[in-house]
Amino acid sequence: MSFDREPSWGQPRRREVLAATLGAVAVGLAAGLSGCAGPGSVPRPTSAGVGSAPGADADRVAALAAVLRSRAQAYARGDRDAWLAAVSSGAGADQAREDAAAYELMRALGVTRLSYAEPRVSDGVVASDLSYVVAGVDTASCVVPTTWDPSVLPPRRLGVPAAPWEQGGMAVARRDRVVVVAGAPAAPESTAPESTVPASMVAAEVLSHALDAVAAVQRLWGEPGASAVLLLPPSPAIFARWAGDQDSAASLPAVTVGPVVGGRSTGCDRVVVNPDAWRQLRPDGRRVVLTHEVTHLVLRRDVGGEMPGWLAEGYCEYVAYAGVDLPEAAIVAPLLREVRRSGVPPHLPSQSAIDGQHTLLGANTGEPPGFNPTAAATPTPGGTAELDRSAAYAAALLACRVLAERAGPDGLTGLVRQARGSDLRDGGVAGPLRRIAGWTPDDLERAWRDRVHALAALP
Repeated sequence: MSFDREPSWGQPRRREVLAATLGAVAVGLAAGLSGCAGPGSVPRPTSAGVGSAPGADADRVAALAAVLRSRAQAYARGDRDAWLAAVSSGAGADQAREDAAAYELMRALGVTRLSYAEPRVSDGVVASDLSYVVAGVDTASCVVPTTWDPSVLPPRRLGVPAAPWEQGGMAVARRDRVVVVAGAPAAPESTAPESTVPASMVAAEVLSHALDAVAAVQRLWGEPGASAVLLLPPSPAIFARWAGDQDSAASLPAVTVGPVVGGRSTGCDRVVVNPDAWRQLRPDGRRVVLTHEVTHLVLRRDVGGEMPGWLAEGYCEYVAYAGVDLPEAAIVAPLLREVRRSGVPPHLPSQSAIDGQHTLLGANTGEPPGFNPTAAATPTPGGTAELDRSAAYAAALLACRVLAERAGPDGLTGLVRQARGSDLRDGGVAGPLRRIAGWTPDDLERAWRDRVHALAALP
């Protein structure tokens, strides 16, 4: 499901969220544990920890504008010393080392076309949006809001670190159009500090899984392959800040953030991975998470307009699990649990089921993290049940598998490219379904229910 929200360092709009497959059977995987938060109006985040900027009069604001222009020019010509000397972010040798490391990280990341907007006074602080592009990946500028105290010289940066390169202890790994910025996730309290993996090794591992994900998506979706910037922060608190939703981020293994216009990405998407969830996942689970996200990246890039949530999320699950050697019943276990309790649903998952909430459980509960065994199906007036989100994702995956068996993987991909509408019975969805699979909506739901019934081994 594609929602447009810029990272917390930009203007939030809609968010695409993957609370993806965590833990089941031997490799720690189970489908239907993905989740995307529904669209909604989200206010622009404030700059945490920012106080008032004393003496923010016109002359000082103008002077700040000149300093920021000079700083951007210094970066463009590769003048590290001028970039660092232009502003102050704090005192002391430690801060100076962090600032220098941030500059080197920007260079390794491929930050280019950097500029500052004209400063403006807002709520007692002076703000200026920093725009940049990651070379070879972004096709539009990304925006980082920054705030300043211009009453001192050099001007002092206010607030918490806003951009990935400002976070200490991060490392960059890159190949072609896939870039990873990662920190070493904080080890559990029971783990000895010396066992923490260096950030460079973490970034290299994420890159390896991301490249596998890009290749898997390209095999089914075709050219051009995906471009991606993936961020793995060192702590859940930083993940929540970068994800832009501190209330629900703790339960989400990964989110994709970025602005969308007309149903398509503007070209500045970021995949942000929850370090706690990443640590719980085994290698196959990590690849599933990233493959699901990368599939969303190409859908955001190539497909404009609305499609049913079950089709978008089911297709991302279909691609993510294409190379996973697990019994289908194990992959869709959350759905089968609900079916055995409440019966086979009469229809494919609703948008509300796709948008629902669920919780991440601990790794030692005996249940797949991401599946809540205590969550009861919600009765509806018709006497049926609304699927839990994890079960809804598993149901969507089965629908796409049934379609792929009928029309072939290319046929399923063609349906995703062509189907437009929010409901299976909309003409923009039912028409392509008939042309590609030779099915009516009722035919699809009948075949899907038969598959669910057989997997659940119901009498």
